Amino acid sequence: RPEGAAAAIRGGASIIVMDDGLQNPSLAKDFSILVVDAASGLGNGRLMPAGPLREKPGNALSRINALILTGRGHAGDGIAARARARGIPVFSSIVRPSSPPAFDEGPYLAFAGI
Repeated sequence: RPEGAAAAIRGGASIIVMDDGLQNPSLAKDFSILVVDAASGLGNGRLMPAGPLREKPGNALSRINALILTGRGHAGDGIAARARARGIPVFSSIVRPSSPPAFDEGPYLAFAGI
């Protein structure tokens, strides 16, 4: 990741958006967002491989600037309450497919390493 970010900056990037960057300490971040599915929340609350979590929720909450609950449901209410108690802003989102917007300026680069 640091090498990819450095290459993007050399190429003129001024903003880098990383997926799964929260658990990667090798790159300094200006702003971190935790996204939680509102329908499944933190799942069974267990760490991998016994559950869906990569780290304890309290550890992640100590490093984020915002929490986004995505979708419909109340399973994420607990983590949202914990975030609010720490003064972390909580937002909700619902994904609605639409036509892609027309971008006026560029260049842009999108990459997924899945």
